[in-house]
Amino acid sequence: MFCLQARDIFPVGDIAVITEVRELCDLKTKEEIIRMSKNWKPFRSLATYYLCHYYLTKRNRNSPIRNLST
Repeated sequence: MFCLQARDIFPVGDIAVITEVRELCDLKTKEEIIRMSKNWKPFRSLATYYLCHYYLTKRNRNSPIRNLST
């Protein structure tokens, strides 16, 4: 996604992203998540980046955003 420099990709197979959307938005199925992600167009890649950051921070893991300033 980031290597392609694409702004509008939503990885429905990414476990971390799907887990966070389910927790934050109280959605149950992938279809609901896909439907909601359409609201983020054309910046779904950025939304995914933030969701990954939140997932990693919540679990006390290294996040790419934290490493930008080092």
